[in-house]
Amino acid sequence: MPVYENIALPYSIAPGESATPIVSTDNVQGALPFKSERVALLRGLNTVAQHLSAELQFSGTPGAYTWQIETADTDVDANYSIEGTVTTSTPRIELANIAANFARIRVVTLTNAVNVTGKLSA
Repeated sequence: MPVYENIALPYSIAPGESATPIVSTDNVQGALPFKSERVALLRGLNTVAQHLSAELQFSGTPGAYTWQIETADTDVDANYSIEGTVTTSTPRIELANIAANFARIRVVTLTNAVNVTGKLSA
């Protein structure tokens, strides 16, 4: 059974659905590197790899920033690994062939104090 960092169950998304694991009230800049809530990726009965995209939105000009998508088969912090490009400063990441059970967004650097919203879509 996965070890959860809190008692709340994770969001879950199936292909065609989205979740917002970073909301504007999260203190992203004050907790760098910031790790979002985890999202369970539902694939149905098959284990076919799926598409996963992530997007960040900012309340103002973010300045220099870097972020990444991390995935894991078991929801334990140490099991998450970086998918795709190590870090990027573009507001959207697209990944193909994801076979993990969980995903999260990790904001590594953020220069300006702005509110951040992050979305994962399957």
